Amino acid sequence: MLRAAAPVEVFGRRAQDHFGACETPRDEAFCAHAILRPVDALCLYQFSEIVEEVTPFTSDLKRIDNGINHVRQGSATAMYDAMYLGSRALETQQGRKVMVVITDGGDTVSRVDYKEALRAAQEAEAIVYSVIIVPIEASAGRDSRRS
Repeated sequence: MLRAAAPVEVFGRRAQDHFGACETPRDEAFCAHAILRPVDALCLYQFSEIVEEVTPFTSDLKRIDNGINHVRQGSATAMYDAMYLGSRALETQQGRKVMVVITDGGDTVSRVDYKEALRAAQEAEAIVYSVIIVPIEASAGRDSRRS
């Protein structure tokens, strides 16, 4: 979750310039460095079977990098729960509010449904960007190891 002091048009344009690079968890650090200004703050959650806050709101890039490096994959996806809890965290923040959800796109274990997660984001006045990561299988003819 991001609390941005920048006008949303400027933040949105800058964010869109860098979303294409966020294809792996390690690339997320690059994205944070590229779009985060000293007046902005970022809060990092990881979600799989449960939702956990990894890094509280901060503009400290070293803390953000450390948090990103501690994000681990799980066997399930509680995306709507994460959106709901992230929205609640954004409610108390001042300035523009942006939520970037990086996921494989499938919610499998949330207790909160889509409508409830969406309502929470609207109540927090958050702009939601989604980055869907879809693996490309080698069987699709893209395996460069075979010649």
